[in-house]
Amino acid sequence: MTTGRRQHIIPQFYLRRFLSPGLVYRKGHDNPRMVPSPQQVAFENWYYEVANWPDDLPSLDEINTQLESMTAPALARLIESATPVDSGTKHTVAYLIANLYLRVPATIQATGGTVLNMMEQADDLLKAQMKHFEETGTTPPLSSGFDTGSSSHRYTPEEWESELESLRGEVAAGKPMMAESMRLTPHLVPFIESMSWAVLAAPRDRYFLTSDRPVALTLINGSLVGAGWGRTDALATLPLSPDRFLVLCGTPPGMSLFGRGIGKKDIRKLNLRTISHARMEVYSPKENPFAEEWMKL
Repeated sequence: MTTGRRQHIIPQFYLRRFLSPGLVYRKGHDNPRMVPSPQQVAFENWYYEVANWPDDLPSLDEINTQLESMTAPALARLIESATPVDSGTKHTVAYLIANLYLRVPATIQATGGTVLNMMEQADDLLKAQMKHFEETGTTPPLSSGFDTGSSSHRYTPEEWESELESLRGEVAAGKPMMAESMRLTPHLVPFIESMSWAVLAAPRDRYFLTSDRPVALTLINGSLVGAGWGRTDALATLPLSPDRFLVLCGTPPGMSLFGRGIGKKDIRKLNLRTISHARMEVYSPKENPFAEEWMKL
């Protein structure tokens, strides 16, 4: 199946609430750019095209588009409703959260880079072992190939080197293991659903902004080290609109951070959290001094 040349990293239906019109703060630029809509924002040409994708399956970009159509009404309900999040809305929005988390270049590059680093370390270890066997004249316990610890496949030296070189090329191109990463979407949904959800409302004279990495996942203490969806001390945030902000905590006690409601200082703290997780761009409905400061760093 064919897809359009322009492929949006962040869905237009999500960004429309922030950029109709709004300001784009791009890293390394001196001034923000005013845009009337998100049409010309957060896209790359053919970004989701991957080699050797089966012709009889929807492309990754088409899968993104289908998921956006499925989740857009649920996101609108979540923003507009003043009642606790119902299970149906939570389930559908969890798919959007997982997709937003996995589809962005920051996550794709971080995931691929981590796997490549692990493979490089394994490669160094395997080659050191093979050198030892050659020098001592002993026979490797698995002389037919490299055992990666997986019961599903044992690589021959040639297969291992080919796999390693392929991943090195994907990392250099900025799209390592894209398909593998995005296939994790349905597996993340149960973890996201099981978290405690709270939709925060901005005071009338304040607003939320968002970025090109809108889902921020950390530990409750703010650390990125070891942060994951299955942890009880996980904290995830997603700006929903200029006046709504979603907070997810691994356990209900984490919600005590926001149980008293939020004021101006809390808005600033949440916006700074969003800005700190941005990769290249921050999107704001109004001029924001913190985004401008970040842009010029």
